[in-house]
Amino acid sequence: MTLVKPVVIALAVLAGPAGAQTAPKLSQIIADLESRGYVTSEIEVKRDRIEVEARTAAGARVELDIDPATGAIRSERPDD
Repeated sequence: MTLVKPVVIALAVLAGPAGAQTAPKLSQIIADLESRGYVTSEIEVKRDRIEVEARTAAGARVELDIDPATGAIRSERPDD
């Protein structure tokens, strides 16, 4: 009986928020973009994506489509 209690506690800890993978915060996504040389000017959060208007390190205006679950850039296209 004494072994059951530590095992149950360990399983509860692993099943909690620390054991689960969570989506990155918007501030983390912006920091990642800035580390890649982008300067963000507008951000629009939608249900299935995050749209970001930004400038590249070379100064080109682009629109980025970002996956909100992972923070990965899905697409980059020129912004008119």
